[in-house]
Amino acid sequence: MKSLADMNAALELELYIENEYSLVGADNSIGKAIERNQNRHMKAGRWNLAQATIGYMHLVDAGAKAYCQAFGGTVAGCFNKSTRMLVAARFAEGFRAEYQIQNP
Repeated sequence: MKSLADMNAALELELYIENEYSLVGADNSIGKAIERNQNRHMKAGRWNLAQATIGYMHLVDAGAKAYCQAFGGTVAGCFNKSTRMLVAARFAEGFRAEYQIQNP
């Protein structure tokens, strides 16, 4: 049986990642690398939400690991896969919306 996403845990993880400089702010962060990759795909016209979500899973998994190191617990215990996929999809959709605003 597939577990459902925990909306509260998803919001907690999303906010943690967005506010963790080492994950998304630093020039050599995983978030910046994923963003550069998404920009290349968008400019080439081959951006795909499903593939972008998979790409953002790398960021979400790193964020979940950092969260658990900071606050205790295990990644699987704190954030099930459905919850992490939901967060990754939100990041991918957020990227698309921001790209469309910046490149009308």
